[in-house]
Amino acid sequence: MPAHFATETADSATLYISQKGNDSWSGRSPDPTPDGTDGPLNSMNGVHWAVRKLTEGGHVSGRVTLCFRGGRYEMNQPPSSSPPATGAL
Repeated sequence: MPAHFATETADSATLYISQKGNDSWSGRSPDPTPDGTDGPLNSMNGVHWAVRKLTEGGHVSGRVTLCFRGGRYEMNQPPSSSPPATGAL
């Protein structure tokens, strides 16, 4: 696995959030992949659903670290009741 990708174990995971991200992506990479099929998440709602999917899906039982790229990330309303388009977590 390339060094710039997040390491995930049963105990922890790292997710990346960027204004150049997409909530349908996994959030496991700090940058979009060259083919544009994966990369960082884009919003607080996307983070909410990615963490929920990781923890409730049994992929991670402990800490989820969030790494935000520069910018402003606000949550002006509660998370939506439906997850964004499926990302590969």
